[in-house]
Parts: sequence; structure tokens; C-alpha cells
Amino acid sequence: MFKIFKISLLIIALEMSHATFAEVVLDGTLGTPGALTGPEFAIEAHLGEQVGNNLFHSFEIFNLNQHEIATFSGPKTINNIISRVTGDKISNINGLLRSTIPDADMYLINPAGIIFGEHGSLDVKGSFYASTANYLLLGQNGRFDASHPENSLLTIAPPSAFGFLDESPAGIEEYGFLTVDEGKSISLIGGDLTLQDIDIIAPGGQVNLVSVASLGEVPIDPANISNNAFEQFGTITMTDTTSINDRNTNIYVSGEGGGLVYILGGQIFMENVYVFAETKSAKNGQGIVIKAKENINIKASELSSKTTSSGEGGNIDITTPNLTLEGDALIEADTQGLGNAGNILLHLDTLTLKSGAQVNVNSGNFFKRKTGQGGMLKIIANKNILITGQSKSSSALLSNTFGRNEGGSIDVQTPLLEVQGKGSIQAGTEFDNGKAGNITLHVDRLNISQGGSITTQTLGNGDGGEINIQAHKISIADKGIITASSSGTGNAGNIKITSPGYLYLSNSEITTSVSANNGDGGNITLDPEFIILDNSYIKANAFEGKGGVINITTTGIYNFSGEPIKDIITAKSEVEGLDGLVTINSPDIDISSSLTQILPKTFLDAASLLRKQCATRSGLNLSHLSIIRGDVVPKDPMDLRNHSMQLAAPGFKPCHAYGKPPS
Repeated sequence: MFKIFKISLLIIALEMSHATFAEVVLDGTLGTPGALTGPEFAIEAHLGEQVGNNLFHSFEIFNLNQHEIATFSGPKTINNIISRVTGDKISNINGLLRSTIPDADMYLINPAGIIFGEHGSLDVKGSFYASTANYLLLGQNGRFDASHPENSLLTIAPPSAFGFLDESPAGIEEYGFLTVDEGKSISLIGGDLTLQDIDIIAPGGQVNLVSVASLGEVPIDPANISNNAFEQFGTITMTDTTSINDRNTNIYVSGEGGGLVYILGGQIFMENVYVFAETKSAKNGQGIVIKAKENINIKASELSSKTTSSGEGGNIDITTPNLTLEGDALIEADTQGLGNAGNILLHLDTLTLKSGAQVNVNSGNFFKRKTGQGGMLKIIANKNILITGQSKSSSALLSNTFGRNEGGSIDVQTPLLEVQGKGSIQAGTEFDNGKAGNITLHVDRLNISQGGSITTQTLGNGDGGEINIQAHKISIADKGIITASSSGTGNAGNIKITSPGYLYLSNSEITTSVSANNGDGGNITLDPEFIILDNSYIKANAFEGKGGVINITTTGIYNFSGEPIKDIITAKSEVEGLDGLVTINSPDIDISSSLTQILPKTFLDAASLLRKQCATRSGLNLSHLSIIRGDVVPKDPMDLRNHSMQLAAPGFKPCHAYGKPPS
């Protein structure tokens, strides 16, 4: 028993020694098998197989501990160093991966999984690709297979795609520092991707993060992936615990020609992460592309695609069903140089901005006034958009210009847009001669409340921007505001609202007024079916300049404010003779000639009259107005103080039943 016990201990010791020291082991499928000697592992060309400009290596085990180095070498003619790990063991890279072959790209494939530790790093001359794919496709017909090496067909063709044969591919974890030379790429392509406290740097190059969860092939450049390449995509989680109180860079592709960040997954979570794709020369930027099949959640993070020179800024393009930005999260495509800013394009079902989150296409800053033009922020949301919350700065969509060029534009298309809790949509200009951008909204329902605002403004002598709203139902309540104002010497912008439904204002304003001495009030054009005013105002006033023009076309204005309409709808100037013009057009009633008349707060009880005359007059073609009292506190502002108002055209002959108003 004693001898058997000693032999067992010896076997265990040998196994532990093998696990500890045999970190790089050749599997023999391309040459001689066996372990290489560390801590500096020399991986020379004769240990693998060269086919044309491709150099192939095959390992049973491939790990690097801290302070260990794996150096790949070979002829200068090699374009691609391609390595696979076949031993069904995860590769832990916590040391340095190095290549001495000039400009050669490096590929590492391990279907069992790859982990880059906090000390993992790169020293390669070309691009770097790490994947948990089962095989690497070479051109059209070649194949370098890691799961079934016998299925390999080595060719001179360059790598073309990563192939996955498993419904649940292994993941990739990254905790280290990965960097490549100017203009090169870093790609992590596998199952779930977990990236924490990372630095991935490819100046002027490309960073690709792709997570898949089914069978399919990912092209070497994943931007070329087809829409039906995979049935399912995996989860990408990016967090940074080191920069909670400090602004660190996590993914950086900024450079002379601003690089590209491409992220594709099923669900994408980013917390306290900073991604920069900024343009620093005359070359045009490439920007940031993020696509998620389920959910993107960005918290206390920043995605930036600026231009700081004469090159055009890159675009930010995000496609996902659901996008949530919170905790001062920021997506920006700005210009602080002579080049024009890039655009931000959001294609989604729902968008939520809360707790100070912002999306902006600003131009210029306080120190740099001469800049290019602001970009376009375009949002297409198939379901709804919510902008809410307040922290150090309010949640907002922004297009402000602080320079001498025009601000960018904001274009929103969605069935439901809610702006509340001091959230805002804003296009402004601060400096001389820079015109504010325009805001265009195409929505079915627009709800502005609790201090929410839609505003264009000028603080200098540039003109304010235009606001154009097309909506079926518009509710502005609880200090909500739509304004195209001027606080400087420039003219206020204009507001145009078109609606086949109603415009309801409660304790709110629509204004194109000027608060400085000079500047003309802007114009307001309203074209809803009817307007309800409850302690609210419509103003286009000025001081020394001209009052604006207010043109309203509607079937009726219902005023619950307790003031004459002439004091509620105004286009005045402090200078005599410079008042603007208020025109109210109604197909049925001409109320422009009697602005002092208002709808009373209390109404005659028409019920008794209707009951008495219903039987005798029901055959006549009569118009009627009925007030139906509800028996509960109204939840919807359109309940009109617990009353429902119904207007009927001639020919409608009801005998009224009383109860709750219809929904």
C-alpha cells in the first residue's frame, strides 16, 4: 500500500508539472508533436506548415502565464500566421503574444474558449483575430479546421470567414491590454463576449466584436455579414470598474482617418465604458456601428465619433429593437474642427433616455469657434421614444452649434414620443452668424410634461432654428414647452404644427418670443382639428423688434384659462406699431373678430332641454354640443376637468344617455 501511494503521488506530481509548465504544446498534425520550452516560447516556421503566404500552426495546448512570451517568426513573405488549438482546453493568454514577421496578420482559433488575462498583451505587426470558431475558411474552398483537423484543406487563399458548427459556441473573455499598429484591426469573434477593465486600441484601424449563438459563418470583415447568416446571436458585456470616477479609454480607433468600431450581438450591455472613433486629420472618419438583435443597454458610458480637424467625422449607426441610455450615458458625433460632423442614425423599436443620458450632434466649443457644420441626428423608432429624468444634466437629444457654422438637424419618426421630467429635444446656436439647426418630428402622439421641452434657440445674432411637428394627438402639460426663441440679437425661429387631431395645452406654452432688446419674434403656424387651452399661452412677442405672425386654422379653440384669448394668444412688440399679426381661421365660426370672447367655465344644463325636445325635434338636422360628466377623477388630460365634450355635425340625432365618456 505504501509503494502504491508513493506511485500515485508521483503520477499526480507529474500531471501537475505538465499542467504548470507545458503551456505551449504542438499536437503533431502539421509536424513534430511535443511541448515547447518557456518562459520565452520560440514558435518558428519549421514547427508548422507554410502554404504560399500562409503559415499554419497547430497546438494541443496554448497558454501564456504572466511574464511568458510566445514569439512567432518566419519568412518576410508570410502574410498570415494562422494558429489553431485542438486539445479541447481553454487558452489562457496572460502573457505577451509577439510576431517578428513584418505586416503579418495573426489568427488564433480555439473552439474551447479564449481568455485574455489582465496581463495579456500583443506585439504584432499586422492585425489580430481571436475566435472560438470551429474552422477558418480560406478563400472559397480552403479550410483550416480546429474541431476536426482531418477535414482541413490548406490553400494559398487568405482567410475569408470564421465558421461555427455548434449551437452554443464557447465565449471569449478579455481583461487585458490589446493594441495593434496604426491602421490595423483587432477582432474578437465567438460566443458570449465578456470584456472588463479593457484597453483595445487600434489607431485609425478597426475593432470588431461579434457574438454568435448558432451555426453560421462570420466574414473576416464582419460588416459584410448577411442578415440571415445566424439564427441567434450571443451577449456582449462590457464593463469598467476602474474608471468609475475617471474617464478611461476602453476602445480606441481614433487617428488620422478615424477608425471603425463594429459591434454585433444579440444583447449588448455597456457600463462605464468609453469608445472613441475620432478623426484627427484631413482624412474622413469611419465611425461606430452597433447592431443588436434583442437589447442594447448603455449606462454611464460614452460613444464618440468626433472630428477635430478638416476631415469629415464618422457616422454612428445603431440598429436594435430596444436601446436604453442611462446614468449620463452619451452618444456623440461632433465637430470641433473644420470638417463637418458625422451623423447619428438610430433604427429601433424603442428608445429610452433617462438619468441625464444624451445623444448629440454638436459643433464647436467655447474655445474653438471656427468649425464645420453639425451633423444630422435621425431616429426611426417603430414603437416609442421616452426622454425623461434629471441628474447633473437633463436627458436630451441635442444639436447645438458653438461656432460660426450651422447646427445639425434632428429628425424623429415614431408613433409615440414622450418628453418629460425636464427631458428635452434641443437645437441651439450660441455664437455670431451660426444658425441653429432644425427639429422635425413625425409622430402619432406627442406628450410633453413635467418641464419637458422641445426647443430651438439663439443666444447670439444668428437666427433660431425651425420646429416642424406633424402629429395626430399633441398634449403639453405641467410646464411643458415648445419654443423657438431668441435670447440674443438674432431672430427667433419658427414653429409649425400640423395635426388632424387635437392640440391640448395645460399650464404650458408654445412660444417664439425674443427676450433680448433686438430681434424679431418668430412665426407660429398651427393647424389642428381643435385646440384646448388651460392656463396656457401661445406667444410670438418681441421687445424692440417686430412681433411674429401667428396663424391658426382650426374648427375651434376651447379656452379654460379664465383670460381673454387676446391675452393668451399674442404677437406683441414693446415698440408701438411693431406688433405682429394673429389670425385665427375657422371653417365654421369666425372667432378672429371676437378674440375677447371665451368659452365659459360653466355650461347650461342642456339635458333637460334635450329631453323635452328630443321627441318633437329628432327628425330635424341639428348640430349639438353635449357635456357628459364623469364620475371619477380623470386620468387623461383630455378628460377636460372631468367633462367630456362632444361635437356633432348636422344630421346626427341622438337622445343622450349619461355616463362615462367614451375612450
